[in-house]
Amino acid sequence: TTLFRSSNGCSDPGCDMSIVDKMASFVDANDDGWRLLKQSDNRFWFCLGGGSSGNGCQPGINTTVISQTVAVPSVWYSVAAVKSSDKISIYVNGKREGTSSYGTFADRNAAHVLIGANNPQGAFLSGRVGQVELFSRSLSEAQVRAIYARSKAKYGK
Repeated sequence: TTLFRSSNGCSDPGCDMSIVDKMASFVDANDDGWRLLKQSDNRFWFCLGGGSSGNGCQPGINTTVISQTVAVPSVWYSVAAVKSSDKISIYVNGKREGTSSYGTFADRNAAHVLIGANNPQGAFLSGRVGQVELFSRSLSEAQVRAIYARSKAKYGK
């Protein structure tokens, strides 16, 4: 999970702003790893590397989930991405806003975890990250809500 304070940032179509990123690109952009980002439509995306299928970070495919929340400047958001054995989900402020049963994806651990940037593309974040937590297991919906509840007083949401 991560806490993120939005700012205006880029508005170009397809403009990625990485919040937490472990994506590498071998043949195509976003083909190996995972990303939690804010897209130019101001929605939060969580996506997995597409492997031989190419870019795994695209709307309408099963390796990408997109929030319903549209981020506005100067507001804190708690954004959580969860990968279980067969599904990915995205949560904003403790509420699950997207889930997908993913198929094949690629993550060869070829990239380091970066906060606020993406190694091959830059994708620099225009905003603030308050805290990042990575877990070696998937969290339940109740656990995501509990993390949000503990952190909302500290970050004003």
